[in-house]
Amino acid sequence: GGVDTCAILAAARKLGVTFAAGVTVSTGPDSPDLPFAIAAAEEAGLMHHVVHVTSADLVGTHLPACVKLLNTFDGMTLRNSLVVAAAMQKVQSLGYTDALVGDGADELFGGYSFMWGCADDEALWKDKRDKMCAKWTFATEALASSYGVTVHGPFMEPAFVEWAIQNTDRSDCIGSGQICLTFGGEAIEH
Repeated sequence: GGVDTCAILAAARKLGVTFAAGVTVSTGPDSPDLPFAIAAAEEAGLMHHVVHVTSADLVGTHLPACVKLLNTFDGMTLRNSLVVAAAMQKVQSLGYTDALVGDGADELFGGYSFMWGCADDEALWKDKRDKMCAKWTFATEALASSYGVTVHGPFMEPAFVEWAIQNTDRSDCIGSGQICLTFGGEAIEH
């Protein structure tokens, strides 16, 4: 996983919940989530499996199966599904039957760049976010099932979604200043 599943991992550690391994799909050296996933897995003492693929690998290996399984040619659905398919294939090959996913976090907490607007209108941002979350769909469950894997998405649990919708606004989710992350002892401005 990436940043969203790293957040789940951190919360789980506080509750004493442990995991057997982590799987991250990297499409190149500039994959933004990879350094965080590596650091989180190391901190948690997880066996971390990184699947290194190119975009061409994803298209060649997973696109035909995703189109057939999901019965769609929708570009956004397929683009997002290719990485999920690669991850679930790895989960299956490792012999695991369950996987934790971060689906829903970007939608709930403004993780997409198109949600970073509306700085002067919290109500408009909240309305856009709430409508998006009311209509969201994810292909993850169908893809995982095709590999014999059951997925669990804490960010999609109805009680959590209800809490996030009722208790978070734009200012809770999207900051206006730099964020300083510490990675490997080095401070990184983001």
